[in-house]
Amino acid sequence: MHPIVPITAAATPSPAGVDLTALSAEVLPMVLSLLGALAILLLGWLVAGVLSKICRSVLRRLSVDERLSRTLSDGGEDTKPMRLSRWISTGVFWLVIVLAVLAALDTLDLRTVSQPFSELVNQIFAYLPKLLSAAILATVAFVLATVARSIVRGSTSKLELDEKLFDSKEDDAPAGMLIGEAVANLAFWLIILFFVPLVLGALNLGAQITPVVGLFEDLIGALPRLVKALVIAAIGWLIAKTLRGVVSNLVAASGLDKAGADFGLNPEKGGQRLSWIAGMLVYVLVLIPTATAALDALAIPALSGPATAMLA
Repeated sequence: MHPIVPITAAATPSPAGVDLTALSAEVLPMVLSLLGALAILLLGWLVAGVLSKICRSVLRRLSVDERLSRTLSDGGEDTKPMRLSRWISTGVFWLVIVLAVLAALDTLDLRTVSQPFSELVNQIFAYLPKLLSAAILATVAFVLATVARSIVRGSTSKLELDEKLFDSKEDDAPAGMLIGEAVANLAFWLIILFFVPLVLGALNLGAQITPVVGLFEDLIGALPRLVKALVIAAIGWLIAKTLRGVVSNLVAASGLDKAGADFGLNPEKGGQRLSWIAGMLVYVLVLIPTATAALDALAIPALSGPATAMLA
């Protein structure tokens, strides 16, 4: 007979033990990933705050806001400072935050969510060299334009151009007329306009800059005609002003003002002196052909044609 072997119950794992082991195997990596993502977010927030503060401090030490405000406002002392340092530091802060969020999403293995943002950030970083080149060109343009405006303004101030051209004691002296300031601002904006196509080209905006380039080429092509017209107008105006003074003085010296006063040409009664009327008549007669010649120099028949026909 075979020996009887006692039958013992097999050690079967309890259902609770199986569930706990499986749960811990699935949850533990998720918890670790979540903790890692939170740590990345916290570290990114700290780094973003530090970099933003450093950026703002450096820009404020350089007085970027005040200098830019004074430059854009033509050197006014009571100008409210711009907030360029705040804008730049805020941009740096959120850029670091976005990078931290992308790293946290990758840690959580949420590729479907992070991939579009990653592609966007990659495109932004790929565009940064072009943006940096455009910023350098814009800075160079701004500096050159500011220096040119300062030089022109200082030169006209030393030459006392406004005082020589416009005597405040004259009856027709324009209020607040500053030729030197106008020429300085014109030089500033001409240099800025010259750099606009270069800046847009550095940003690789080919199709968008075509109209701007065409406009700029037309402007450059018109500059010689514009300068010629301005020279003609300036010379004609100086001749008209000189002749007006000569005629007014001759009429006044001849004593005709007294005769004109007998006919009601008396300033004390609200009229004008005969010498002033004669000088102004000569002034207008010289300015009319001067304006026509200036319009002819601009090569705009629609403007010069009627004036030429009137004088013919």
